[in-house]
Amino acid sequence: MAHLLSNVATVRLDSEGDAITDYSNNINSVVVDGGNALVEDTGIGDNRRTEVPDIKPIQSITLNGFIDTTSEALVSSLVEGTSLAKTVEILQISGQYLSGEGMPEAVQRSLPIGLQTFSLTLHSADTTGFIRTSVASS
Repeated sequence: MAHLLSNVATVRLDSEGDAITDYSNNINSVVVDGGNALVEDTGIGDNRRTEVPDIKPIQSITLNGFIDTTSEALVSSLVEGTSLAKTVEILQISGQYLSGEGMPEAVQRSLPIGLQTFSLTLHSADTTGFIRTSVASS
């Protein structure tokens, strides 16, 4: 079976003007975290700790990349902080998209010495999480 290659992947986020912008050429790593958290439900009569899956999956997407004139405005505005969710759409392979609204957190930017880099995590902003679909969101 063939391994999946990243040459078909794209990463798009909404910019300050709410236009969906392709940042694929700036991204060198995308990590999607998911799964349900565990909630302790140990009863008073239990002789060992017990846990059950939480009701909502925890999802986050971490992006790492390089800063250029396209990504600089996005990263600079996020480093300063925002209360607005960002629309994210990732084409994983042909016909498989991951999209939704994510709250930016853990935004980092390197100092302007040499090749500048950034890292940001988008935590799912609503109860549906990031949705896997076969259709682009926009």
